[in-house]
Amino acid sequence: MNLRTFSNVCFTVLTVVAITFNLSVSAQAQTESVLYSFSGSDGNSPIGNLVADSEGNLYGTTLSGGQTTGNCDSNDGCGVVFELSPDGTGGWTQTVLYTFTGGTDGSFPASLSLDSAGNLYGVTFSGGNLTNKDCSPYGCGVVFELSPSSSGWTETVLHAFHSGDGTRPSFLMRNTSGNFYGTTLLGGSSNAGTVFKLTSGSTGWVETVLHNFTGGTGGYQPNGLAFDSAGNLFGTVTYGGVGNVADCDFAACGFVFKLLPVAGGGWHTVVLYTFTGGTDGGNPNGLIFDSAGRIYGTTSVGGTSPCGGKSGCGVVFRLISGVSGWHESVLYTFTGTNGKNPEANLAQDSSGNLYGTTYAGGNKTSYCGTQGCGLVFKLALTAGGWWSPSTVYAFNGADGFSPQSIPLLDGAGNLYGTTLYGGVGNFGTVFEIQP
Repeated sequence: MNLRTFSNVCFTVLTVVAITFNLSVSAQAQTESVLYSFSGSDGNSPIGNLVADSEGNLYGTTLSGGQTTGNCDSNDGCGVVFELSPDGTGGWTQTVLYTFTGGTDGSFPASLSLDSAGNLYGVTFSGGNLTNKDCSPYGCGVVFELSPSSSGWTETVLHAFHSGDGTRPSFLMRNTSGNFYGTTLLGGSSNAGTVFKLTSGSTGWVETVLHNFTGGTGGYQPNGLAFDSAGNLFGTVTYGGVGNVADCDFAACGFVFKLLPVAGGGWHTVVLYTFTGGTDGGNPNGLIFDSAGRIYGTTSVGGTSPCGGKSGCGVVFRLISGVSGWHESVLYTFTGTNGKNPEANLAQDSSGNLYGTTYAGGNKTSYCGTQGCGLVFKLALTAGGWWSPSTVYAFNGADGFSPQSIPLLDGAGNLYGTTLYGGVGNFGTVFEIQP
């Protein structure tokens, strides 16, 4: 299965909540270590974000791998949730916490989060409601919980989608009140994706669709979400909006939106910025806020370099609210050698520095060919307010290639992430970069 095609065309895996700890990384040379290489039976193609508990254990998902006899649309397995634990001697031990079967339990997991009690939450692109005519025979996707016990981990499906409320959920986050918010890439009233909310009730979890995207100028394939300090909900759509279809891969180039709660119930949608696919970028990923309420994000294409085709290599952008609305500025433009096609959200440390990954660009080796193996980059915020870019680490294939995850930053100055491919057997890796 071509995962990049799978991601960009059908099941665009977008961003997840950036988990950052207090950290200021120095600009010295970085050392990369492969903490784990997947073999297929224990997972294949780790995707999405890693999360960490207070003991330093890492948790994540693989898009495929694991059980190969389930109800999946490939022979690669339905995906797993895994844990990596320090073994006390400088190494790491991998444990598969749950293997999806492609049945009502779900298949192709992504977007993982962890609560204070040690429970894990996430979504799967498929599985769940297998009989729905719009999703048969693989299902519309689920929201799941994994709970630890003395006898292992137990999966509970909190919600199974049925097409009318969305299909292919790709993002999930939890607010301080314990409610979940997320997006589906497809489904809803126009099959263009939805924003949904899950609230715990006396009889279980109740789902509410907050917004149905309508396609075309109304946008489709929403990505990750983020709250500002006032409780307003922001997000992006990969495609659609007002613009020239020819400037991006499949349609108009996407936009940034805001959902405002309305007195008496409901949400009102406002488009803050529409990308053109030119120097401003196109096909945006997820968003983060800084303490001043400014928005940061990446786009997969756009910029100034043709990147071997009609679209540029992508940009890092910032949106600032002003009297006349939101204004975009491009902080960094990728050209190929410095990275190509970022397909995940950013992380920000306590000093305001930004970190991210690019799917391609950087080293061109026999593992990944002329597209480049991808890299981790940093934009350092200087005292004068300028951004100083640098490549933190460029992959070579043997240590992984095509990262599509948000960097996880810890308090010791280490950075963690995953690559879709590379490593032993080319099933993907979990890596650590030390300052």
